[in-house]
Amino acid sequence: GMVTALDLRAGELLVAGTLRTPAGPSALRAFSLPIPPERAVAGALVPGDRVDILMADSGVATWLAADVEVLSVAGGEGGIGISSFSVTIAADAPTIARVAGALDVGEVSIVRSTGASPLEIGDSDA
Repeated sequence: GMVTALDLRAGELLVAGTLRTPAGPSALRAFSLPIPPERAVAGALVPGDRVDILMADSGVATWLAADVEVLSVAGGEGGIGISSFSVTIAADAPTIARVAGALDVGEVSIVRSTGASPLEIGDSDA
């Protein structure tokens, strides 16, 4: 379950610090979103939650990601008024690119979708 953190040649010995845990499950990437807790279920997210991510710009909301896993949450125990808060998700590269771009354009929100019916980005009812 570990991956190499450095380039290795065939037959080279592994030493401490050469192996690390993967960034995310199933070879996904880890990405942290700095986000106000009031836009992330009041900061009440926990590792293992499944979330959808939206962006609102000029009164129009766009789904950016659906059913991504929360890897970690930093910045307190949840609640409005936390000064620093971030959510780290596991996602593929195109999803991370959409979310990263949206952070500079509009208001990004995270919706807990744990246990909800799957949502396909691009659904007409989304």
